[in-house]
Amino acid sequence: TDIDLRSVAGSGDKVWVGGFNESDARSILLKRDGDSFDMVYDGSRIRYPTHALFSGVVEAVSVTNQDTLYVLTHLGLYKSRLDTDLYTYLVPHSRTENTPICWDLTAISPTNLFYVGDFGYIMHYNGRSFQELTVNAGTSVSYYGVDYRWGMVVMVGTNWEPVEGIIVRGHQINE
Repeated sequence: TDIDLRSVAGSGDKVWVGGFNESDARSILLKRDGDSFDMVYDGSRIRYPTHALFSGVVEAVSVTNQDTLYVLTHLGLYKSRLDTDLYTYLVPHSRTENTPICWDLTAISPTNLFYVGDFGYIMHYNGRSFQELTVNAGTSVSYYGVDYRWGMVVMVGTNWEPVEGIIVRGHQINE
């Protein structure tokens, strides 16, 4: 493909790959089912959500052990069961000049999901609602990656003042 591939999720015969090009504003989602990859979505950077599979630039994909696929686009977060191509719109991103661009997500379960982006943006989804989280890293941080294992969430990115790489970790507290 001529698209920059930026995110991969799944394992074995069930793998999803997402990507986009800044130059021509194209975005794709590929699904491996068996021996080949099939195009699930081939779209462009559009301004408003549509009623198709989902809308927007595919920035990240993640799969839970409970057979759920999450797709993060610049217009919002979508979820789908792995055995269907029907997507549910979970939360919108009304992209404005001050809205953070989200770069990555990790889905642990349908009730435990994190996604991160520019301006120190960290969101947690508990299956019912979203909560923005804050850490002492400030808003001059762009988080480009997030992962979660054994009760610990780890984010990586760049602190822009002063310019340096940053690793932030935190423990999830169940209330």
